[in-house]
Amino acid sequence: MSRRLGGGSQPSWAGVLTAILACLFVFLGATSPGIAGSLGVIGGVVVLVVLVASTWLGRRWSVALLCGAVAPFGVLTWWSIVTPLIAILAVLLGSLAIGRRAPSPRDRSVSLDDVTGRAIAPGSGTLV
Repeated sequence: MSRRLGGGSQPSWAGVLTAILACLFVFLGATSPGIAGSLGVIGGVVVLVVLVASTWLGRRWSVALLCGAVAPFGVLTWWSIVTPLIAILAVLLGSLAIGRRAPSPRDRSVSLDDVTGRAIAPGSGTLV
């Protein structure tokens, strides 16, 4: 059973783009010297982990971890336009990806009539 990025049932374009940005963060961190490079690699890995574990962490913790993961490398490399921009995009797209949730089975058991807005019993087609 495979899990989708961002916890949704459909492939999330925001989740895929965030994963690509996280991999770019890891690459840029690996090519940067000193502590900034280490923070870039760690930040990229944390973003990937947050995307996978967002269902268990919850939205607030996931967004906080995203910000905390990308902010240090973005701030330490402020002189480059690219890395702060990647950090901002990773937080924005990651927030969108985390916000997508799969509908629960309970949500699918009752549907609404388009005209009246009343509930329809599953499988019967009759109004409840």
